[in-house]
Amino acid sequence: MIGVHAGASTTIYRRVLFAEQTAVLARRDHPRIKRGKLSLDDYLACSHVMIAPRGRQGSRIDSLLAEQGKARRITLMVPDFLLGPYVVAETALVLSAGHRLLRSFVGQLPVQVVALPFELPAFDVHLVWHARVHGDPAFVWFRNQLVAVHDQR
Repeated sequence: MIGVHAGASTTIYRRVLFAEQTAVLARRDHPRIKRGKLSLDDYLACSHVMIAPRGRQGSRIDSLLAEQGKARRITLMVPDFLLGPYVVAETALVLSAGHRLLRSFVGQLPVQVVALPFELPAFDVHLVWHARVHGDPAFVWFRNQLVAVHDQR
């Protein structure tokens, strides 16, 4: 798996591939985005789609906003990262997620990526694998290929 992986396990291995910044995805003609920018007030006024693989609300963004006495309005939760951009392209909802992931939808959908209107620390994206394939030569080769691609960037 390539993704965000928290927690420790004796059967799961992980390696950081890269640090990622959070950005905002919105449809290309979103009324609250002016000259490619989104203000904090407009961000908070937007309705948000949230990626919630486990069906629960809450994220680093929501914790940070709560510390400042603010909150965003989550109006839709979807189970995976591939559905959210399609919802955004057809609605006035916005989606906050990793910049690289969001950029991959520009050109495929009528969407734009804009900066998050507040500071949020980067997060690590990991390569994760199970202990049963840790020593398998094919998996070792594949993991090394993925690491080499990201080391070149």
